[in-house]
Amino acid sequence: MTACEGRREENKRRTRAALHEAAIRLVAERGLDEVTTAQIAEAAEVSPRTFFNYFPTKDDALTGADPDRAAAAAEKLRSLPEHLDPWTMLEHTVTDYVINLSQRSELWQLRREVFRRYPHLMSASFGHNREIEEALAEALNPRYDLTQRRLIAALAMRVAGISITQLIAENPAGTANRQAVAKALADNFEFARPSGLPRRDDAPYE
Repeated sequence: MTACEGRREENKRRTRAALHEAAIRLVAERGLDEVTTAQIAEAAEVSPRTFFNYFPTKDDALTGADPDRAAAAAEKLRSLPEHLDPWTMLEHTVTDYVINLSQRSELWQLRREVFRRYPHLMSASFGHNREIEEALAEALNPRYDLTQRRLIAALAMRVAGISITQLIAENPAGTANRQAVAKALADNFEFARPSGLPRRDDAPYE
């Protein structure tokens, strides 16, 4: 990827994140039926047309649906050293994601409240997570059969979700530092490690 392409991709990520945040904040404040895609675009300082370049619907903006997220997660996993066991590879892959979310706990709390008020959004979010699980399962070492890979990928995503909830509860102001978040993830991944897998060869952020 060239420097120009890298900047373009970064701008796209920032715009997508700005639209998602604007959607969450507006719906938390006004209610789902009182917010339009045009208002979300205005709050994110982009045009209404730009909104639809990123999200086909308002609900997609609220769930943060990103067609590239699953592929990016799989690419991250494949970039890791081959000597790592699959559980440690999954731990590495999701740790950065959880660290980033935990630093925005105020936004994550708003997101949880919006999802609580509108349960269909939670169902849609689960669908996006399943896409990530499937991408991670396919990226894992094929010496494990696909069913086994799907099981541990789903478990890793569940560990990530519970860890996020734990970190938000313990740090409502978003004050958890990188090391504290990494330790919480390491502890939870270690506790949840499937007994049939080998021990870790390396651990992230030690």
